Amino acid sequence: MSKENGMPGQYLVAERRGQAWALPLADVRGGLPRTGLEPVPRGEPGWLGVLAVRGEIVVALSIDPWLDVIDSVAGPEPEALVLFRVQGTTVALAFDRLRGVVTLDQDALKPHPATVERPWLSAVFSDERYARLEVVDGAALGAALVGQVIEEAIA
Repeated sequence: MSKENGMPGQYLVAERRGQAWALPLADVRGGLPRTGLEPVPRGEPGWLGVLAVRGEIVVALSIDPWLDVIDSVAGPEPEALVLFRVQGTTVALAFDRLRGVVTLDQDALKPHPATVERPWLSAVFSDERYARLEVVDGAALGAALVGQVIEEAIA
């Protein structure tokens, strides 16, 4: 989590197949519509394509297997991309839509039950507006994604 206990943190709320995630705003480098993606020849499963962003080639990835998206086999293709800059690399994560920025009190966050298997799922937040937000540790997710992209690129 981005702040010490008791301090509010700002998060971008992104949605995929009716589930909502809170992404630490400090880890987000921007949001874009999912347009202009070029297919990756022999791309790995989960690679949606590549695009140029401010002169950098960025790999767009499905978040479904990483965030344990329910019913990840059927449904619409994601329409929005969230850019993360991790370890000198920008990665685009695909969501259905971006809902806006919220401030969450760190004391209201509960540990995520899947943290052991997925260390990038750090906490859960519940309220009337979102019902349930799963808080993502952007640095941990970004490092795992970058590791996967690099590993698959050299394999």
